[in-house]
Amino acid sequence: MAEIRDLMWRRAGLFRDRAGLEEAVAMLEAASAVVHPDTPDGRSLRRLTTVSRLIAHAALRREESRGAHYRADYPQRDDARWQCHIVDGLR
Repeated sequence: MAEIRDLMWRRAGLFRDRAGLEEAVAMLEAASAVVHPDTPDGRSLRRLTTVSRLIAHAALRREESRGAHYRADYPQRDDARWQCHIVDGLR
């Protein structure tokens, strides 16, 4: 669990870019494939991996900087494109 928290802080934390987010997504997808939810710790790890993967995917999709979340590859806010709700892949 500490490794996932560290990965999320380094790659999907306040300062991020496409390469780091893609690395996080790939590592989290690989980790979720080997997590066995047969124990309480396994279930907790599965939940942490799932939520982390969803956050990294969402951050990868949002190609702008907004609030405290800074994308080095997209340093500006883009209200015209991103000031909306995203539901089921639709804006």
